[in-house]
Amino acid sequence: MNNKLTPKQELFAQKYVESGIAAKAYKEAYSTDNMKDDSIYREAHELVHTPKISSRIEEIKQELRDELSITTKDIDRVYEEAISMAYLQNDPSTIIRGNAERSKLHGLITDKSQNTNINLNEDVTDKQQEVVKRRDERVKETSH
Repeated sequence: MNNKLTPKQELFAQKYVESGIAAKAYKEAYSTDNMKDDSIYREAHELVHTPKISSRIEEIKQELRDELSITTKDIDRVYEEAISMAYLQNDPSTIIRGNAERSKLHGLITDKSQNTNINLNEDVTDKQQEVVKRRDERVKETSH
């Protein structure tokens, strides 16, 4: 069995992880000008549930989680240093804000505004999407 994805399937997987919306990813990866929305939704759904594509989607998500964990540690270290400086300067409002931001970073607090467009069937976060965009920018830079 051939587990290698076609370029369009790979693009679909990348775009799906980036947006979390199968139909949007399908439209970005395939020619859909002559397709009805129902057909796009059906094809996108089938692709997401195709074993080799769903496996690739999970691989991409794991790559993002691995990269994100490093980024999260770095960000956490910066917050920790800022909070320490705020303690030395006796600045309680900065201490509170810093601890709130660290709590958000670790998922202990979420802003209600961040929850307006959540698809409960997906586990792609805004942070993961940012990582994908940064990675895409790096790829573009190195390809020139």
